[in-house]
Amino acid sequence: MDSQARSNQRKGLLLVWAVLGVLILICFSAILWMVHQIHAPIRMNRSVVSVTLPRGVHARQIAVLLRQAGVNVNGHAFLLLTRFRQSSRELKSGDYLFEEGVTLLDVLRRIEEGRCLTVKVVIPEGYRTAQIARKLAKAGVIEDEEAFMKWAGDEALARSLGVEGNGLTGFLYPDGFYFAVGLSEKDVITIMVQRFFEVLPPDYEERANSVGMTLYDAVILASIVEKEAVMDEEREIISGVFHNRLRKGWRLQADPCVRFATQNFSKRLTHKHLRHDCPYNTYVYKGLPPGPICNPGIPSLMAAVNPSEVDFFFFVSMNNGRHHFSVTLEEHNKAVWRYQIMNEVGT
Repeated sequence: MDSQARSNQRKGLLLVWAVLGVLILICFSAILWMVHQIHAPIRMNRSVVSVTLPRGVHARQIAVLLRQAGVNVNGHAFLLLTRFRQSSRELKSGDYLFEEGVTLLDVLRRIEEGRCLTVKVVIPEGYRTAQIARKLAKAGVIEDEEAFMKWAGDEALARSLGVEGNGLTGFLYPDGFYFAVGLSEKDVITIMVQRFFEVLPPDYEERANSVGMTLYDAVILASIVEKEAVMDEEREIISGVFHNRLRKGWRLQADPCVRFATQNFSKRLTHKHLRHDCPYNTYVYKGLPPGPICNPGIPSLMAAVNPSEVDFFFFVSMNNGRHHFSVTLEEHNKAVWRYQIMNEVGT
């Protein structure tokens, strides 16, 4: 090989090494740039910035919304990080707060985990589904009460959540919740039903079967007990009365079921109400109603599958939170006269 050829070869090798060096330097600089973007505090327009991310928004749009709100993320770095973490489909909607000092990684993790603004709502035991919808709407957790009611009665959603019934009333567990702002009505219902099954003892269905009921039957009965009982110590006795009537094939004659059937939740029940033709009217139809009438708590749920072994078939309110229990109709009629009729006439 002549000197000219060797010279050209050396120049070619030098060029290759130079290109490789430049590429390595570019890659190294890019890595350093990305590491800096991920871990350096983001420049903020204010000390605390609120950002609303709508449902279905994509990573590129999120980067734009963050910048518009005053969280000055680098859009390219944000997209690269979401792709590296494979979290593009895990980004959750909601209202978020970002404070001075947050990094790009902090921001992305919060959005991945849905750590957004929350609203605390306490759902009392025994609330009807419509009452829950109203309370959630008033608290700003949901926007559409009608949509909530629609999803609560959706049998396909019920099946997907493990409920074999005509809807999800009875399974919207009454508890204290921290709901993320921006959840859909369906999301909120799903959270409440999941909480129901988290709290329910693992052997609950087995306990229900042992007293001749399905899990859904037990929830129906629990909803009635919830509306009848005031004192916890009476729940299992009331459950025992209803179990006795069911075994005899008698009508349950539960006033809360009549109220549910007639949507009369505050006024005095009349004979017309008691004759109202509706499957939920247990004065007209035998057996359990088609579904729960409210959303019971654990004490009533447990009472439904642990009825007291009593001889009672009747009970009436004594107007002090307690009930008078009777074995015979004659005894019951006397108690009704004493605690209800005489109380109304004021003697």
